[in-house]
Amino acid sequence: MTFDFSKVEFEEVNCIICKSKTQQKKLLSTKDLLCGMPGSFSIVECQKCGLVFQNPRPKEKYIGHYYPDDLGYFNIQKNENEEIDSLTKKVLIDYYKYSNLGKKNLLRKIILYPAYYYLYKHRSIPKFRQNGTILEIGCSNGLALKKLKNLQWKVKGIEINKKAADYAKNERELDVEIGSIFDFNFEPSSFDVIILDMVLEHIYNPEQAIKKISKWLKKDGQLIFSLPYFYGFEFSVFKEFSHSLHLPAHITFFNKNAIAHLLGRFSDINYVFHHFDRDIVASAEYKYQNNHNWVLKQIAKNKLLRWTIIKPLVFVMSLFKKTSRITVFATKN
Repeated sequence: MTFDFSKVEFEEVNCIICKSKTQQKKLLSTKDLLCGMPGSFSIVECQKCGLVFQNPRPKEKYIGHYYPDDLGYFNIQKNENEEIDSLTKKVLIDYYKYSNLGKKNLLRKIILYPAYYYLYKHRSIPKFRQNGTILEIGCSNGLALKKLKNLQWKVKGIEINKKAADYAKNERELDVEIGSIFDFNFEPSSFDVIILDMVLEHIYNPEQAIKKISKWLKKDGQLIFSLPYFYGFEFSVFKEFSHSLHLPAHITFFNKNAIAHLLGRFSDINYVFHHFDRDIVASAEYKYQNNHNWVLKQIAKNKLLRWTIIKPLVFVMSLFKKTSRITVFATKN
């Protein structure tokens, strides 16, 4: 049965960081460019603390209707491989302390540094702990969790999409439960690592989510999460056509001040900027569909241009912290 989106109710919200209600500047309005669901959605910037967030936003009881089961990050992708290849094993040994896979080699570590920096540093990879436990919140179909299990972690997942969670449980034989973070109450200090890959921006109450995570993590536990970063090149150039906006599913676009505020009980906070050229290509495609500009068509569809110009450019921008996705690594005090 098709849902009637005209029934969706919206709510006005205060800034989640400084609680300001009135000092909000509207930045843009756009459609649901990823899924094509009906409606127009807006983001604002808090003039007191700089946080960017969706306002007004659909009430939480309606947001699930904007997540179709065939959404890309729920589905199995082509050429998915659960095994750990030889290069990855070497990088894990030398850079992430995976002594269970072999011995460190200083010369090899130096040689592998370019591969580590380009292919691995931005990924949500935890440093190894013997008999360590990992919780992945928003584990989708369980590919990343399966790889961690193959690396001798004890793993558990939470996934709100039933189709993806069922695949993780039945096909990948993982311990995955269906629901949101607020549906569970694990024992304090249950996990050595908690991972959220592109999840926190979807959560209506991220402060409460981080409080739960902090409680569930062991002392010196690792918190790793990735999210869109509104202050990158993509947003400044493509604005309402930015691929990473993903409205209305993305509720909050965190800046470093907001992240530091949320992570008050954490230390060693480290930000790694991605060089994910797909954000630029997809944004150009969205904008090209709107105005049929020839340059945008080349950015969106010319593979030679993508490999020779766009990919190197995005990598350079990541070095200057100007890209639109980040991974955050933090340690519980």
